[in-house]
Amino acid sequence: MTELASRTNLEILESYNYDLQAILLEDAHSPLRPGSEFRPTTILDPVLQGHPLWERAKKTLMHGAHLPVEPIEEEPRLQNLLESIEFGNHKSATKDNPKPLSIFEKEVEKGC
Repeated sequence: MTELASRTNLEILESYNYDLQAILLEDAHSPLRPGSEFRPTTILDPVLQGHPLWERAKKTLMHGAHLPVEPIEEEPRLQNLLESIEFGNHKSATKDNPKPLSIFEKEVEKGC
């Protein structure tokens, strides 16, 4: 949230050739590492191994989700954009403006 933090983050990104995944995987204790918000799979395995989707979920927890992205045709893309503009900001962003910013600042501080 400061110029110094911005410069530091840019230097880190440059040193990893802008590969955010490599940065996140470098730090085993990063709160942004895939699966960091869950218990280790070794603990979850005995409880969930009988679930039909456990192997897929375990892979996602360990390596992150890989979602294929298809190009969107121009007309539906523009329609979606116009609907989003018409819908506007979430009520909490317009009604209680300082609150989202304070939440972001708290998360940034936790990640330092």
